[in-house]
Amino acid sequence: MKLIIEFDPAKSAKNATERSLPFAKAQEFDFETAMQRHDLRRDYKETRIVAYGMIGKRLHVLCYKPKHRTIFVSSVYEKQINARKNAMRKKQKPLINENGEVRPLRKGETTKFTPLRDSFPELAAYAKKRKAGRPKSAAPKQLQSFKLSPDVIAAIRGSGAGYNARVEVVLREAISEGRI
Repeated sequence: MKLIIEFDPAKSAKNATERSLPFAKAQEFDFETAMQRHDLRRDYKETRIVAYGMIGKRLHVLCYKPKHRTIFVSSVYEKQINARKNAMRKKQKPLINENGEVRPLRKGETTKFTPLRDSFPELAAYAKKRKAGRPKSAAPKQLQSFKLSPDVIAAIRGSGAGYNARVEVVLREAISEGRI
């Protein structure tokens, strides 16, 4: 799903003049590998996000207001990186590869992350309400131990995986036939 990018054309023209970067370039911003955080520099009346990510092979900063499947761009600029550090730094692999698998994080990468409850409070509330794991059984099995001869145990276990279920079937048949 592609995001819809909206912006003020006059502000985009000013940004294009001052920074050679019109807001339409935000369509090329790589949101999948971007690091994002809430813009808390001022008390804005709406949610504002500052995202650090790639446009082409260069790091950019994108400031925007999220609105459903649309983002309203308020600023975009190329992040200036010290040339010496940039030359020494290894190329950072994207966080998610082409198969959708997440690569192991490197030391220091998690310091830029924000808790889910801060970034997406509705999703965090839903995740907290949702019970994890398997649903509870209406008639849970009970553990009962008793002693059997070694040859009987060897024969049961020798029948392969899932022997508990097979033993239960045999016992149920014996009960229904009145042998137990």
